[in-house]
Amino acid sequence: MKNLACLCLCIMTLSSAYADHPLPQPFKITYTLSRHGINVGEMTRSLAVTGDNEYALQSLSKATGLIALFYKEQVFEETRWTYNEHAIHPLIYQYHRSGGKKIRDVTVEYDWTNGEIRNTSKDTPWRIALRPELFDNLLYQYMLMQDLNAGKRELSYQIVDGGRVKTYDIRLLGEEIIDTPLGKLHTVKLERQKPNSKRKTTLWCAAALHYLAVRLEYLDKDGTVTTFLIDELSGLDAPLTNPHLETLKLPVTR
Repeated sequence: MKNLACLCLCIMTLSSAYADHPLPQPFKITYTLSRHGINVGEMTRSLAVTGDNEYALQSLSKATGLIALFYKEQVFEETRWTYNEHAIHPLIYQYHRSGGKKIRDVTVEYDWTNGEIRNTSKDTPWRIALRPELFDNLLYQYMLMQDLNAGKRELSYQIVDGGRVKTYDIRLLGEEIIDTPLGKLHTVKLERQKPNSKRKTTLWCAAALHYLAVRLEYLDKDGTVTTFLIDELSGLDAPLTNPHLETLKLPVTR
């Protein structure tokens, strides 16, 4: 499963330091990863309440099936934050890649007292000034749901990665009803593509599920397309775990 770490960073997208909208309930979603029509892995993400106004989002990606016999790499990410006065404040981001040739551990802390963001990894330590609009590679993806729920359609985000601030611009393509193992879902279709790059990420976010991304296609620079498709979901007010679910009647967002 080449470039698994990169794929995990590309699901969903966005940021807004002042997302004035109720937070969704905790949830757990499992995606099936496929290439050329063959299932190659799965990714599970879960949102949990960890304390008063404190939340944690976790993501675990790994190979499955026969590929898992030869490819042992796993990627685990976690981001923790607080939600106060209609603003999300990141606290800590962790990234761990294990089981393969490239083992990597990253911990990024948001120090609101001293106004800095710092990477405590031994191999690549760095510090930059903290600003409210800066998010990590996992939390900004959760902000997609918040911003779309709040009615935002112009989407541009500042992401801290490797000691640099990167801008992610998201383009709204329209609406589309897609088939999933949970039935037909009415989605908003979005796209992110780096300038002067063949790499492209396309997202389908379901309006009835707080704009959770239910499908993703990642186009790599070599032309390989990897698809992430929702397989199971619980939480978000209406648990969807029945693979034989009938077509949902979802609102149209214009």
